[in-house]
Amino acid sequence: RPLSADDMPTAIDHAKSLSRAFRSAAKTVTPSVVTIIAKQKINNGDGRQPDLRSLLNDPSLRRLFPDGQIPRLPRGGDAPDSPEFPGFNAHVGSGVVIDDAGVVLTNNHVVAGADEVIVRLKDGSEITATEIRTDPLSDVAIVRFKPESKITAATLGDSSSLEIGDWVIAIGSPFELEATVSAGIISAKGRGIVRIPRGRLIQTDAAINPGNSGGALVNL
Repeated sequence: RPLSADDMPTAIDHAKSLSRAFRSAAKTVTPSVVTIIAKQKINNGDGRQPDLRSLLNDPSLRRLFPDGQIPRLPRGGDAPDSPEFPGFNAHVGSGVVIDDAGVVLTNNHVVAGADEVIVRLKDGSEITATEIRTDPLSDVAIVRFKPESKITAATLGDSSSLEIGDWVIAIGSPFELEATVSAGIISAKGRGIVRIPRGRLIQTDAAINPGNSGGALVNL
C-alpha cells in the first residue's frame, strides 16, 4: 500500500539505518583493498602472449589447441606497451589484504602470466610483489609483498553463512579508480562455471566493473 504521512518517519529511519550500515562497512574494509598491476613483457622470446596459455585451463577451449600449444603470433600482433610501464603490457585488477605482514588475496586471472606484479596501496605507494601463488582451477591467487609501513588487513568472513537476498557491497579498483563501492544483494550461491572448475561462486547484482576482479565482497 502507499505510504501514509504517518509511515514516512519510520521509512526514512529505515533508509538512513541502511545507509549507515553501507557507510560503516565501506569505511572498515576500504583501507584493505588494493590495486594490483600485473606487467607482462611485450617480447617474451617465442612470439606468444603468455596470458593466452590460460585458455588451456578451459575444457571448452582446450580442443582448439589439441597439441597443447598456443599458436605463434605475428610480431605486429603484440599489444602496444603501457605509457606508464614502457616495454610492458599492464593489466589492472583489485586485491584484498588478508594479513598485515603483506599477503593479498586476488584472482588468478588478474596475475596469470605476469612477469612482475605491483601492489598499489590506498595511499598511492607501489610495492613490487616478492611472491605469487596461483590456483587456476579455483581462480584464486595469493600475492606477497613487504610493507614499508603499517597496513590494514580485512577479516575474512564465512561465505556459508550468507543467504540469498542478503545485502552486500563490492569494493574494488575499476579503471584504476581506487576503492569504488557498489551495492546489491546475494542473487544465488554455489554457482559453477566451466572456466573455474574447482570454484563455487556467489552471484550478486552489485556492479562488478572491469578492474574490480579480486576486490572485496562485504556482507552487511
